[in-house]
Amino acid sequence: MLFLTLVLLLVPVASPFRLPFKLVAVTNVTVAEEQVQQISNYFVANISIGTPPQLFTVIVDTLTADLFVPDLSCDIPKGVCSTDDCTGVFCADLCPDKKCCIQIHDTTNTSSCYGKRQFYSSLSSTYSALKKPYTIVNSYGTTVGFTGKDVVRLGDDPKQTITIPDVSFLQATNVGEAIRQVDADGVLGLAFQSASQTNSVPPFIQAVNQGDVNDSMFSIWLEHQNQTDDLGTFGVIYYGGIDPFHCSTARQSVALSGAGRYQITVANVNTTSGSKSQSTSKNTQTYLDSSNSNIDVPSAIISNIQNVLGLTAGTIFPPVVPCSTKITLGFTFAGGSYQEVTERDLIQMIVPGICKLQVTQSTDNRVHLGIPFFRGRCTFFDVNRHTIAFSPALSQN
Repeated sequence: MLFLTLVLLLVPVASPFRLPFKLVAVTNVTVAEEQVQQISNYFVANISIGTPPQLFTVIVDTLTADLFVPDLSCDIPKGVCSTDDCTGVFCADLCPDKKCCIQIHDTTNTSSCYGKRQFYSSLSSTYSALKKPYTIVNSYGTTVGFTGKDVVRLGDDPKQTITIPDVSFLQATNVGEAIRQVDADGVLGLAFQSASQTNSVPPFIQAVNQGDVNDSMFSIWLEHQNQTDDLGTFGVIYYGGIDPFHCSTARQSVALSGAGRYQITVANVNTTSGSKSQSTSKNTQTYLDSSNSNIDVPSAIISNIQNVLGLTAGTIFPPVVPCSTKITLGFTFAGGSYQEVTERDLIQMIVPGICKLQVTQSTDNRVHLGIPFFRGRCTFFDVNRHTIAFSPALSQN
């Protein structure tokens, strides 16, 4: 009990905007449902690392494959803080520079980990050091750290927590600019190992490989925008099978067209507004990206949107549009599955009376299906069958 108390005292206090946490015990649960919640432009979930568990809020990211959280050593000066004495509960007695033990955060502090929970490896009985340094560069910026291995638990409900032993993860000593700006601690990458910049097996895929989950799929369901009194900031990620509460069993499957990320082929994109409609019939590689607040499309589809909405050719995307704008983007995937997104999830209010279309031009000539596409449906990711599937949502509450 004393050990657990020390963990709770040392872990930074959670922000009121983060998801509530519960400490969890090791379980043999193989199917789990977990709430996700929108924070800024991202959806976040809870995980814990270590024994006893240390708790973190992480961005749910289907485009990347690495798990990283801030380490205790994040931005601590090297030299005076580099000895083993400068970690753990005895730091104040053994370390020559007390600032290495407790970082004092004030308005002048420039630490990239300011206000974030940090991992205390010395407090975990199941931790093993790998100590291989890495630098990750992605949409979050540049994150620097070293790898370690420990128990990772997906979820925060003792009755619904997937326990995965010996997961390799990045202990960040400096986090990217985007992570600094958002009220989350790190990132949970859910793509394949070949997309990992630390050559680590992503936690969910390791759970599949070790038999820690019942099935090789997970699903994400998000509310429609403004669906409920929380403005559609709620959703669920379901590990190890089909979410029976939110997802219909009538699924349309699409085979993955690329390894590494969840990549499929779009054969046609139809853009409609009122009586105006234009299509782009070209096989286009497409990523499912739960960390993207927009839908990114190539220039040909941008031109179609401009034409049907009557926007000028020089309009900057995402464009400001009337809040009454009606628009539908219909995606026909290779194999015949058809899914569409309407203004319900594409038009976002900036301030009363001023709205924007959550569509931008992609920089790689591909389609990136971000959060607007995830809303109001269930999207299934099957890592063994190498498919993406879609089903209607049973519930929006």
